[in-house]
Amino acid sequence: MEIKSLDRYKTGLHAAAATISLEKTLTVCSLYLPPNSPVSKLSLAELFEQLPKPFLVLGDFNAHSPAWRDSRRDGRGGCSKSSQLKMT
Repeated sequence: MEIKSLDRYKTGLHAAAATISLEKTLTVCSLYLPPNSPVSKLSLAELFEQLPKPFLVLGDFNAHSPAWRDSRRDGRGGCSKSSQLKMT
């Protein structure tokens, strides 16, 4: 197994990523979106464009949506769900 840290992203987001190589390669990105800081679809899209494919994004998005059984919805919930659908 080989793991390479990827730390040269041009983004204002709190993100860290590593590429893991076994028989196949997968990039895993950890992303934190502080609850009271604005985030745009563009900044997420720019990060996703920089990640080597295939990739998996995990993290604390501080987003609320009934899509993941939250009782309320906010703008981030819609943004996160929209980004999720475009990546699949």
